[in-house]
Amino acid sequence: MKLLLINPNRTQAVTDAVLAAARTAARPGTGLLAVTGRRGPAIIASRAENALAQQEVLELAAQHVAE
Repeated sequence: MKLLLINPNRTQAVTDAVLAAARTAARPGTGLLAVTGRRGPAIIASRAENALAQQEVLELAAQHVAE
């Protein structure tokens, strides 16, 4: 099984933390790929930032759908 972990904000430290948590919970042999948004907000703290992040999630998922 492969899992794509999408962090729609631009904070790499958040992506790293999510990946570390996923590694502790994933079964052996699970492929994990964590990606960080490039154009989203640094932190998602408002409705407007959430709207921007939603678009980033869709774009990142589309980029990695074939992998």
